[in-house]
Amino acid sequence: MDRRKKLCVRGIWGFMIFTFIVWAPGDAGAVTIVNNVPVDFSFNSPGARANGMGGAFIGVADDATAAYTNPAGLTVLTRPEVAVEYKYSNRETTVRTAEMPMEGADALLNQQKYTFDNVTRGTSFLSFSYPFEKANVTVFRHELVNTDNQFQTDEYGQYKTNVTTYGIAGAYRLFDTLSIGGSIGFSELDLSNILITNYWVNSWAASDWAENYTVGLFWNPFGGLNIGAVYRYGPRFSYVTQVFSNFRTDFSNNELIQFNDVYKIPDVYGIGISYRFPFGLTIAADYDYIKYSQTDDNLYNLRGEDRTIPPSSLYFDDAYEIHAGLEWAFTVRDIPLAVRTGYAFKKAHTLVTNSSSISPQYFYQEGDDENIFSAGFGVVLFKNLQLDFSGAWGNLSTEYIASAVIRF
Repeated sequence: MDRRKKLCVRGIWGFMIFTFIVWAPGDAGAVTIVNNVPVDFSFNSPGARANGMGGAFIGVADDATAAYTNPAGLTVLTRPEVAVEYKYSNRETTVRTAEMPMEGADALLNQQKYTFDNVTRGTSFLSFSYPFEKANVTVFRHELVNTDNQFQTDEYGQYKTNVTTYGIAGAYRLFDTLSIGGSIGFSELDLSNILITNYWVNSWAASDWAENYTVGLFWNPFGGLNIGAVYRYGPRFSYVTQVFSNFRTDFSNNELIQFNDVYKIPDVYGIGISYRFPFGLTIAADYDYIKYSQTDDNLYNLRGEDRTIPPSSLYFDDAYEIHAGLEWAFTVRDIPLAVRTGYAFKKAHTLVTNSSSISPQYFYQEGDDENIFSAGFGVVLFKNLQLDFSGAWGNLSTEYIASAVIRF
């Protein structure tokens, strides 16, 4: 395999996880580089109710969506219930391109920046919860990652990444004011991507299963005050990637390449607090610390490669998120209603570099922090059907969620 084709194939892993570099010969021997930051892990609390409150739900955790957010809160439930969420998400993706006069040159020509939308939709959470006197058991399905990005510059790329967890959660009330909980799940990773340049076509796919777990605490020290804490261990996938590669000018020169890969979902530490006033107002706030530095494992196959942008100079910083919101519950003609609003701050967590060279500094720039504002409302019909709707608008993303909780 010639050098350019080898570099293209070896760059595939970077494309799949957070960034990719594709080398394509341009005019006068120049090398074109394409860079992208496609995958964003979603640690948002499921459900339109939580989303309408800015995602602040660790210290609320009083419906079946707590199976993911904070399973210790499941002891609050007194009736069996089913919860389902449908989500529409549109996240902005940025692509940077440039040309080098020659391979290895520390200079860039024809710098371009493109912005594309990543739109996904579908059922993203489903659970069934059954309470006992001091305990609760819940089974759930949760979509942790769902991207379907396409971009069109001089090259065309499409990549799909999905991580879905199937799990069981349990909670137990140790004292009247203190509950503990946990969940264990098995997550399925599904990758399917294609990259088409002027000179070659690369397609690759991979799948794997890995375990994950969550432990949580829910404390009601007095009255309407609740405090929650949670630790979520993200799955670590280890699998074989199969890459099919051929030159567009010679489709008889096909290759199937296989290599080992690692894909780690970062761990999350979270704490939340809420207070419910007697007149129906609830205020809540969460703080999440996300170990994005663990995703350095995802660069495993690039370590030590002879590249113009050495992977050893690339890294992720840990990041944090702040969520805050409120809910006002009231009745109109005996129909329970609720209105909600919230705010979330998400610290930038893109792949960055410690290199002083021009190329890495251009392609691996620190991303933008995101400020997200949300609003929503809910209604209870027939005493056992709760419908919630919400929207969230940020400088990098937009989400609309509809969810339902049926109690028996």
